[in-house]
Amino acid sequence: MKRFALLLAGLLLGSFTLLPDSIRASNRLEKLHKATYKVVSVDTKAKSITLEDDSGATNTAPVLGKAVDKLGELSAGMKVTVTCRDSDEGKHQGVVAIEIAKEPADANAKSYHRATYTVVSVDLEGESITLSDDYGNEFTSAVMGDALNKLADITYGVRVTITCQDNANGDHEGIVDIEFAR
Repeated sequence: MKRFALLLAGLLLGSFTLLPDSIRASNRLEKLHKATYKVVSVDTKAKSITLEDDSGATNTAPVLGKAVDKLGELSAGMKVTVTCRDSDEGKHQGVVAIEIAKEPADANAKSYHRATYTVVSVDLEGESITLSDDYGNEFTSAVMGDALNKLADITYGVRVTITCQDNANGDHEGIVDIEFAR
């Protein structure tokens, strides 16, 4: 039985060396590389993408495999990180993975959120308002811009919906709009 097993193993190993190079190559690890580019255009029908590198040079590449599913999520101007497959000779074959690149936060970016509170007090000279949430938690905030014009009309106990401005780090900067809640 041992002789038969050894003979079978020898035949299998020997037959592998007789396989064409293309079949043996498919069993090796793929040659992949990643890079980040700006999307110039996407052609979902042709399954291709045109990308621009940091120097401004553009290149159109075929999109392969599961990366094709990402094409519908992309638009011109987006930053993407692509994984490309190369042949054994180092020639580019196509894009096999696409990830939308994470952009660093703009230091000047502002975000806004709205919430409804009860007015506790208004300080016209200090240009601020103290509000209470539904649980009785109070906080005081600066009032900015056009919202300052509405401070004189607000009194204790009134429900207001405010729009707050936050900086790029998510820190509260102040109230930029006040509306009477309905």
